[in-house]
Amino acid sequence: MVMTAGMATISGNTLAIYAIFLREALPDAAGHVLTASVISAPAAVLVARLMLPIDTAVDRGPKAAPPQP
Repeated sequence: MVMTAGMATISGNTLAIYAIFLREALPDAAGHVLTASVISAPAAVLVARLMLPIDTAVDRGPKAAPPQP
C-alpha cells in the first residue's frame, strides 16, 4: 500500500519543475499539481486494497486478562 501511494503522488522536485514550466500557461500551476497529488493518495490506497485484499484477521496483540474480583 505504501509503494502504491508513493508512486501515485508526485515528489516535491517534480512539482517544482512542473510549476516552473507551466507558470506562463497556467497561473497557479503549483496549486493544481499539488491538489491532483493530494487527491490521488486516497485513490491509490483503494486500488492497493483492491489489488491485494486483506483476507486474514489482524493480530491485535495479547488479550487483556479480565479483572480479578
